[in-house]
Formats: sequence, C-alpha cells, structure tokens
Amino acid sequence: MSPGEKVVRIIELTLPTEPTSGRLYICISAETYKQPHTAFSSNSLYTTYVRERTYDELLRDYDALRADYDRLISNYDSLRTDYIELNSKYESLKADYGELILKHGASKRELATAKSMMYIFIVTTMVFIATTVYFARRKPKTT
Repeated sequence: MSPGEKVVRIIELTLPTEPTSGRLYICISAETYKQPHTAFSSNSLYTTYVRERTYDELLRDYDALRADYDRLISNYDSLRTDYIELNSKYESLKADYGELILKHGASKRELATAKSMMYIFIVTTMVFIATTVYFARRKPKTT
C-alpha cells in the first residue's frame, strides 16, 4: 500500500424487509497495521440483534400477572374474613375464660370457707361429745 492510496471496501448487509420488533446494532471496524516490509489489515463486523418484546407478549404476561394478582387478592380477602371471624371467636372465648376464672376463684373461696366451717363443726362436735361423756360419767350430787 503506497502513501495516498485509497482503499475502498464494500460490505453488503442484508437487513430484514419485514418490520421487526427489535433493533439491529452494527459496529464496523477496519484496522491496518503497517510493518516495514508488509502491511496487515483486519476487518471486523460486530452485529447484535436486540429483540424487543412484542406488545402481545407483554399483554399476555400482564394478563397472567393480573390473574395472579386477582387470585391473591381473593385469597387475601378470604383469609382476612377468616381472621376476623377467628379473632371474634378468640375474644369471645377469652371473655368466657375470664368469667370461668372468676367463677373458679369464687368456688375455691366457697370451698375453703366450707372446709373451715366443717373443721369448726367437727371441733365443736368433739367438745360437745367430750362434755356429754364427762357429765354422763360424773356422779350426780345427792342432797
């Protein structure tokens, strides 16, 4: 290659004729290395086709996501209703439990009172029995 010499290279590219939903990126590079006695050249063509998702694909994915969303909302509403119902039952049972605890405490106090009264009755009965035996064995005074 001599100084001032023009090098022309024609590269033909075939692009799609139908409309596509993508972009075609092309990077063309040409390099020439000149050594003292020889010249080396390398040509490169880099192409990248980036395909965009079509509207129909996006719509299909959106519909699937929307169906999942609607299903999850329905499940959430169902679970929320169940939660409210269970929470209501829990509060009712908690109130009943509180009443039972109060009744149990009252019953315990009543039993403790009854137990104390029984002990007093037993002691009193034993005193009356001992007194009766004492007076029965004692000789009456004769005048």
